[in-house]
Amino acid sequence: MQDVFAESWDEKSQSWRTPSGPAFERQERIRKILKQKPWSPPSLDSLAGYLDGLIKFENDPANPFVEVIATHIDREQARKLLELVYFEADDLLRNQDRTESEKRRAYVEGETADCSKNRRP
Repeated sequence: MQDVFAESWDEKSQSWRTPSGPAFERQERIRKILKQKPWSPPSLDSLAGYLDGLIKFENDPANPFVEVIATHIDREQARKLLELVYFEADDLLRNQDRTESEKRRAYVEGETADCSKNRRP
């Protein structure tokens, strides 16, 4: 998240910076009047909202591939974010597969152990 919200991250203190200045204070007053949540450090929800606005998927029924489109003012930043999303998704899927494989292995080992115990000499 520090990569995406770099302007709010303080590397030195390893914490999120609360914005300041007249524009921020005005925005906070408007939020209060509209009974919206005040500023808070970035969360998974804010990251998801940001990425939802940045990344679009286009699926052509005639083509088995899905086109991934990122829109960002900085082409290099768009590439970095797409790369980050790709590798995070890959890690997540890999971990899910590993967990599922471990469950299946434990099940098979348990079943074979039960079969071994029930064998007659």
